[in-house]
Amino acid sequence: MKYLLRDEDYLDLYGVLTPEEIKDEFGDRAPHPRTIRRRLARYGRDSTRGRLNAIAQAKDALPSAYNLSKEQKINLLKEALQEQKETLLKLVWDRAKAFEARWEIGRAHV
Repeated sequence: MKYLLRDEDYLDLYGVLTPEEIKDEFGDRAPHPRTIRRRLARYGRDSTRGRLNAIAQAKDALPSAYNLSKEQKINLLKEALQEQKETLLKLVWDRAKAFEARWEIGRAHV
């Protein structure tokens, strides 16, 4: 059985991926982007605020270096956001794969 993304997954990915990116990444495991937006809205989440929160979290993870140029700071911030995105994608993909593996094992015993 194929894993279908749940609200927990959308909340985990909130702020680092847009609903369109979620749909592109997970294909038929995810509904239409409009449906993802509606599910996030149930929890008081909107994409702009989420993106700003993700940036703020990434910024907090950066070392404070006053001698960096603006471009260097932007590049560090982009790298931190990319790391956060990869970590969260791995979390959701691992959840999906574990579910699908359990389902396959269960079917093998029937």
